[in-house]
Amino acid sequence: MKRKKFGKGLAILLLIILIPFLGFLLYTKFYGGTKEDKIEKKLLKMGTMFYEEYYYDALVEQKGSEDNAISYLSQFADKGLKISFDNLKTYFDKNSLMNYTELMDCDVDRTRVVIYPKSPYGKKDYDIKTDLSCDLIKATADSKKFKQEYEELNGDDGKLKVSIDEKNQIIYSSLEEINKKIKNSDSFVIFLGSPYFNESRVSISTFLEVSKDYNIKEIYYVDIIPGGKEENDIRTTYGLNENNEVYKVKEGSSEYNDFISYAKDILPNPSEDFIKGTDYEGEKTILNSAYIYVEKGVPISYTDGRPSEVQDYNLVTTERLTEIFKEFYGKKKAN
Repeated sequence: MKRKKFGKGLAILLLIILIPFLGFLLYTKFYGGTKEDKIEKKLLKMGTMFYEEYYYDALVEQKGSEDNAISYLSQFADKGLKISFDNLKTYFDKNSLMNYTELMDCDVDRTRVVIYPKSPYGKKDYDIKTDLSCDLIKATADSKKFKQEYEELNGDDGKLKVSIDEKNQIIYSSLEEINKKIKNSDSFVIFLGSPYFNESRVSISTFLEVSKDYNIKEIYYVDIIPGGKEENDIRTTYGLNENNEVYKVKEGSSEYNDFISYAKDILPNPSEDFIKGTDYEGEKTILNSAYIYVEKGVPISYTDGRPSEVQDYNLVTTERLTEIFKEFYGKKKAN
């Protein structure tokens, strides 16, 4: 008798544990996930309904027969039919089919579904994927701090004026953390700079915007000269003696030297931009601004964000900077 009561009690206990767990799984499947997950689910649902309930039948009617429609769809088996969020909105608004509040922060032209028709090219014979271009970046303590540090120096002692979006991708970091991520074979973006250097100020706003276009949600930031004080410079620094020979003023930290060894294949040498009046070809270094992309633990792309043909920072255009950063991300491999 006691064994039966025990078994019954155990079954009730398991039900008490399982029911909330199953409920959580169902909720997560249909309602949970990140904002990006919710946007993608809604866009996939909209694309599926649009293709199966409207587009396919409209195409058959337009082409005069299903055979003609099939012949047309077969041409898009590889490149896909691209349907923008704007087109989906028009259809769903006209027919009052569903709301799409999750997508309100998405670009209506660049956010889209891509339909890949496949044999035998019926209305349910296809694969579908999404291309998202949505503002998924939230303001954080780090992003607000970054904005404040750069904007509070506007116009101070000849510093360029910058405007930083509060909803930026900046995460404050250290070379110790960066080195760990490299050792872990992570893929990520690094910005090394300082609000006290115009080399950093001239390009950072454009870099943040271009990075959004490439769906970069996190940028690890290392301030290379905290507080703008030379004694705080984390780098190895150089100078010229009375014979115009380069010498080391200060050795960088062990973390700095480790990072230089990881990134040496893409980093520049100290040159006359770094040490006035010389073309020193010595050790690799970080200049006053450095943008680096690391692919699976290997630094593969670098720029200092400055157009080499423009000497006056006030003459640097957003268009030219955009070109530089598109080239920078052009070396990024497809994940």
